[in-house]
Amino acid sequence: TCVTIAAISSGINAEYGGHSVNSNQLLAWISCLCFFWPLGIVAVIKSNSSDRCMGHGDMEGAKRHGEAAKKWAIAAIVTQVVFGAVAAIIYVIYVVLAVSTAVGSY
Repeated sequence: TCVTIAAISSGINAEYGGHSVNSNQLLAWISCLCFFWPLGIVAVIKSNSSDRCMGHGDMEGAKRHGEAAKKWAIAAIVTQVVFGAVAAIIYVIYVVLAVSTAVGSY
């Protein structure tokens, strides 16, 4: 059988009214393992719900849960980027204060 890379990378797809329903499984797992995991877990759960709906033939529910999984995964990625930026700013301020204090004490 021929498996395309697009089908593997996009998660489980199913045809629904001429459009594919994407569970966003890969994006959910990446957001959970590499970014802000509390929101990533919600994305994984929504993605699994999408797969379950596809298994029961409920394509509307699968589409709804797949879109929710994508939103939660994006929220996890954005949250981690914001937290990382805030942490970097705090670290730079700390280093600047530490260096200025050390130089001022000589």
